Amino acid sequence: MNRRDILLGAAATGVAATLPAAAQTRGAVQIGFIGGGVAALLEPFLSGLQEGLVAQGWRLGHSAQIIARYADGDPGRIPGLVAELEAARVAVIVTHAQATGAVIRAKRQTPVVYQFSADPVVSGFATDLAHPRYDATGITLLAAELNAKRLDFLREMAPDLRRVAVVYNPLHPGEHLERGWLEGRGRELQFQLTYHPADSRTMLPTVLPAVAAAAPQAVLILSDGFTVENRAAILDLSRQLAIPALSGWAVMAEAGAVLTFGPRLAESYRRSGYFVDRILRGARAETLPIEQPTVLELVINAGAAKQIALAIPPALLARADRIID
Repeated sequence: MNRRDILLGAAATGVAATLPAAAQTRGAVQIGFIGGGVAALLEPFLSGLQEGLVAQGWRLGHSAQIIARYADGDPGRIPGLVAELEAARVAVIVTHAQATGAVIRAKRQTPVVYQFSADPVVSGFATDLAHPRYDATGITLLAAELNAKRLDFLREMAPDLRRVAVVYNPLHPGEHLERGWLEGRGRELQFQLTYHPADSRTMLPTVLPAVAAAAPQAVLILSDGFTVENRAAILDLSRQLAIPALSGWAVMAEAGAVLTFGPRLAESYRRSGYFVDRILRGARAETLPIEQPTVLELVINAGAAKQIALAIPPALLARADRIID
């Protein structure tokens, strides 16, 4: 279908049913959700949002319902989806990842709660984290300073390593902050960093050979929607070169990166429920400071390390929150 109107109700951890808007439970507060991709890929976020709402005391299918709509990869559809949810009289619109900018910029009267990987100040959505703008607030996953710690882990894992290729999306708002932290810590650790920007799939056939030509001893992938979506191609290169790959989100370790350190995404997804609850209880979005993740996780893929004959120090393994065999 080109347009899907999914009513989330009875279950707190998944999509409960597909019903027309007319079937909504009377008296329930309507919460809109707009995703930029397809429904299946956004299920983890919706499940987290539902869990967060339940934790705040909302009974899904009774006191609150979520109406979810998807752009299916076409950002041009998002303003129309915003208008449809406003016509359905939702009390708040929740959005995620690449849809965030289009939802915030759309013509609307409804407050917005977002969770995305970019910097909201650089994006123009806030004066600073304490002062959101445009009746929109939420969570940013960008904590640029964590890149320094990722280099620390790399040094601990491979003390003799020097050359590191950094793959990043130059269109990701805030990436210059991440590179700034890498430059500073890289100099202290005497790493030789090379940077390889890629913002579209058509660039990868050029970028990946350039990474290989730089003869890196490791590759660091800055996390955003584009690099995660194309993680298979980037991680395949690291395997071909027999070098470790590091990144920020556990999904990258699950796909073959040797180590990831960053926010536990499920916790951030659940935190969206807190913002929705505050707005439903009368708070204005612009009075709710934007949050950064407070729950971080270190994930090590021991199987991926073994494939490239990299021995992970026992002390580092002991600090891991999760080890993938």
